[in-house]
Amino acid sequence: METKRRYGIVTQTKYYNFVNFGAMLQCYALQQALNKLGVDNTVVDYRTDPLLLTDIDDPLKSMQDSRFLSRLGCRLSYPAIHRANRKFDAFWEKNYRKTPKVYTSQNFNELDFDGYICGSDTVWDIEETKGFDKGFFADYDCMHGKHNFTYSPSTGGYAFKESDRSELTRLLGNFRSIALREKEGAGIIQDCTEKPITQTLDPTLLLDSEDYEKILAEPRINKPYILVYSRRYDKDLLDFADRIARKRGAKVVEISLRIQNFYKHKMAYDTGVEEFLGLTKHAECVVTNSFHGAIFAMQFRRDLYVFTRPACSNKIENVLGTAGIPERLVCGSNVQELPAIDYDQVWERFHAEREKSLDYLKGALEL
Repeated sequence: METKRRYGIVTQTKYYNFVNFGAMLQCYALQQALNKLGVDNTVVDYRTDPLLLTDIDDPLKSMQDSRFLSRLGCRLSYPAIHRANRKFDAFWEKNYRKTPKVYTSQNFNELDFDGYICGSDTVWDIEETKGFDKGFFADYDCMHGKHNFTYSPSTGGYAFKESDRSELTRLLGNFRSIALREKEGAGIIQDCTEKPITQTLDPTLLLDSEDYEKILAEPRINKPYILVYSRRYDKDLLDFADRIARKRGAKVVEISLRIQNFYKHKMAYDTGVEEFLGLTKHAECVVTNSFHGAIFAMQFRRDLYVFTRPACSNKIENVLGTAGIPERLVCGSNVQELPAIDYDQVWERFHAEREKSLDYLKGALEL
């Protein structure tokens, strides 16, 4: 009887400059989807070289936003940041089957899986990773010649250039199958390989809301609320949330570093992953500029408005387009409320795309 292959998942996890619900949950979802397929898989607890230089408990020194009030808000939020980080640590230890130690460029070649699954998330944004990361492109010696494939890596806000072509062509040779999360990244990538490029869903959409209800924490809020999840300060986003909160007689619960809003909002940057899911499920409306903030609002069939954000609008536009609700991507100071979302139609579309994504996974795994 043939022994099943053992796969290592190499993706973004908890190692970000700031807490990132999406990174944690896309990894969780991919592992759960593979479990349902009966695949022997382990998350590689991997930290890239640029992230070795960051300190999640002291993120200000690596913060890209240079605006004074944004940096002040970050500094004043340190107690909440530290509480959130400890909750992320606990979630990481409890909810993943992962390698017992951390791997970096210095010891990655100690690993010995039969194959590696690279993705999802922005692992192919080489500005973010400061170059082509060997782990995300299956290029460590221990990965060569193995049964490697990608699942939904994203190029984020980066567009591959002609100067990347030679190295990209070489690296794509490390994979037997290639699937991307967004079609925008497919152009030059397809030019660099004879393998077909498949577009697949973000892993968080391979699961149903019932899968997330098993791990969420119910919020302790006894009145209606608008959930704001802002990855970058946007005055128009906050003004719109305040406007609809007044209209609906709701409070605003805000997950952001804009601690200056404490006098009018319930500030919740110390939210853990389980709490984020619970807050999203029970919100009257979700107002966000986060890709995964939008996905989980759709998972729990919430009213939703997604504001544009630099370097992130393409991926948000892509997933809202797949859902058939592109009008939910908004911007500016004159955003108007929209009719209710027909979630039966949204999920009819997502389920069709999920079948295609699972077909890709099964093919790549040779199931």
